Amino acid sequence: MKDTQLYKEMLGIENPWKVKAVDLNHDDLKILIQVEYDKTTCFCSECNSKMHFHDTNLRSWRHLGHVMIFL
Repeated sequence: MKDTQLYKEMLGIENPWKVKAVDLNHDDLKILIQVEYDKTTCFCSECNSKMHFHDTNLRSWRHLGHVMIFL
């Protein structure tokens, strides 16, 4: 099993989201997980209107001593 598939299952990530890359940094004791949305449009969960993405800035979150990076 690939690292990306393993972390997708561990984090409960479902389509159209996907784990693009996983980087294990042994020196800093960090796991960097790159997650991305696999489409250019999406639908509002409240009104079901078609929406476009405008914000694609790289962000990071700290969770239980690990840093997670999402796109």
